[in-house]
Order: sequence, then structure tokens, then C-alpha cells
Amino acid sequence: MLLSVVPAGSPAQAAISGLVTGARTGRAPVPLLPPAGAAVLAAGAFALAGRLSARRST
Repeated sequence: MLLSVVPAGSPAQAAISGLVTGARTGRAPVPLLPPAGAAVLAAGAFALAGRLSARRST
């Protein structure tokens, strides 16, 4: 019932699907791609911030 309310392809649908699967099987799926993508984006943001702050301070 709850899965039918959340649009397909949304992060909320993936989270609810993972919770339901974990409740049924007793195992929580650990997705590796989203944290890896977030780490890459964070590293890029830190690199850009470092370059911009270096340009401003000189």
C-alpha cells in the first residue's frame, strides 16, 4: 500500500523498498553507488572551494 503512494524512481521509493525488503528478509541492503557518488561530489566541491579561496587570498 505505501509503495503505491511513492512515485517510481524516487529516492523515497528506494528507501521504502529497502526497508520493506529488510523487514521481510532480515537483511538490510547496503547500496554502494549513492555514497560513492556523494563522496566524489564532496571531493570536487572541496577542491573547487580550495582553489577559489587560494585565488582570493593572493
